[in-house]
Amino acid sequence: MGAGSLFKGGAKTIIKEGIEFTAKESSESLAKKGVAFAIKESDDLAFGLSTNLDEFSSATGFKNYKQFTSGGFKPNEIEQAIKNSSNNLHFNLTDFTKWKYMKYSNNPTRPTLGNITNRKLFNIYNISGALERTKFYKFINGSYQVVPKPF
Repeated sequence: MGAGSLFKGGAKTIIKEGIEFTAKESSESLAKKGVAFAIKESDDLAFGLSTNLDEFSSATGFKNYKQFTSGGFKPNEIEQAIKNSSNNLHFNLTDFTKWKYMKYSNNPTRPTLGNITNRKLFNIYNISGALERTKFYKFINGSYQVVPKPF
């Protein structure tokens, strides 16, 4: 795991408490210099209907909104997590209906009860780069299987 994700805006070197390191150094090299910190490369985030989201999250080890937001349902934080290009997105399509999503996507609104999951999928389809980072799943033969994108 490298230090590249720490460098923003073209920076090539970071000096932390008198220790200098560059974007090309490995975490092992940094550890030898006494730099101890965790670099968060990415998270695996779970999305899907509330009826089976906890089960999907538990079975796969992916974090759902209860774990990756500051607590509970936070639409803005969920959208930011989808926008974060370092996050891998995993969407459970079990019991999800194309008809209801298509109805929503033709007239998207703020997330409201009954359309929260539709909004998440709408964001995945409409935020640049999010769809390419998304795997879709269905519960088939006793486990969650990767399936093609739905539409």
